[in-house]
Amino acid sequence: MLDLMLHFLGRPERSYASVDYVGNSSLDRKAVALFEYSNGSTVSFEAAAHPLKKIGFERNSWDEHIQINGVNGRLDLYPVIWNEPMNNAALLVHYDNISETSTEYRFDRTNPFDVEISYFCDCLERREQGHPDVIDGFNADVLIHSLTESGKTKLPVVIDWKGL
Repeated sequence: MLDLMLHFLGRPERSYASVDYVGNSSLDRKAVALFEYSNGSTVSFEAAAHPLKKIGFERNSWDEHIQINGVNGRLDLYPVIWNEPMNNAALLVHYDNISETSTEYRFDRTNPFDVEISYFCDCLERREQGHPDVIDGFNADVLIHSLTESGKTKLPVVIDWKGL
């Protein structure tokens, strides 16, 4: 989800997070964060492990989605579990606030893991760097680090992308 956030919106300036860990471990059970952007946009992020078995888009406990809100509408993206698309294909819902209508875009059922592996193998054969690349991975790692630091200090963390 952080990868998609970075892809859609770029690098945020600041993060503020609360992280809950399992017992005395470094395994996070729940992470909630706000990411602030220089243009005034704010992203609300939540990741949580839970025991709820019949929730989420496919009712298989995979409860993951992206929601982007703006003054003129909303986008909701419901992906399937990346290596086990059980029942459905991904779904994108666009709500247009001007016309007050929603449009659903349904995609063919596919296994995202198979697509990713095929793309990776094609890139190897062509000897080309695909995406996500090392910079994308680095950016996600920086965000995870900012979440961890903010969770420890309970303070906002300014992300110095230029100094990295």
